[in-house]
Amino acid sequence: MSFFRKHKKWINYNKELGIAEISAFVFGPLLAFIASIFSQNNFTIVAFSTVGDYIGYTLAYGAASFFDNRKIYWDEKKKKVNRIFFNHFGKFIIGAVFVDIIYYAARSVLNYYLLSLNVVPHLSAVFTQVIMLVLYFTLMNVMGKTLGIIDKKKR
Repeated sequence: MSFFRKHKKWINYNKELGIAEISAFVFGPLLAFIASIFSQNNFTIVAFSTVGDYIGYTLAYGAASFFDNRKIYWDEKKKKVNRIFFNHFGKFIIGAVFVDIIYYAARSVLNYYLLSLNVVPHLSAVFTQVIMLVLYFTLMNVMGKTLGIIDKKKR
């Protein structure tokens, strides 16, 4: 059995997370830049950046996961989304909240620190996201395996 077949679920899950992170990589700095136009308060800029990240990656993960697993998530006969998609997406959101407590706390502290060094807001958000990417993927994989999202379990 080839490596890719053996680890297909993990590869697909990480691909979905990668797509989600790319979306966060766009939305976070974009909202940080928009916030910096209206406010020079570092806390406000960090908050907008964090909200942009969360909205961007949550929506992108849901879309990527659905299209990657449409044979499991789509009922051809009824022409509707199967309940298992909502179950997994709900687990993802709940699990991501716990991951986010760690991820965003560390990310926000680093982002605030970079802003205090007078790094421009959108670059601060970009540097922070790149540095925190390893932590994000590690925590999300532990969460995905623990909650049965990777294996598409119905529990």
